[in-house]
Amino acid sequence: MDTLESYRQITLKILSEYAAIPYAYGEIKSEVVFDSTNNRYLLVNVGWDAIRFG
Repeated sequence: MDTLESYRQITLKILSEYAAIPYAYGEIKSEVVFDSTNNRYLLVNVGWDAIRFG
């Protein structure tokens, strides 16, 4: 495995593990978007916390 592919796999693993951690409040979840072809990765928090923004 070349270095670039190794870095891609490490990045995907770390973001996926981080996204699996649940939030303690609100209806919020994390989603990960991968574009390995262009080396773009996105971690997005989706949802609503009515207490803080209600």
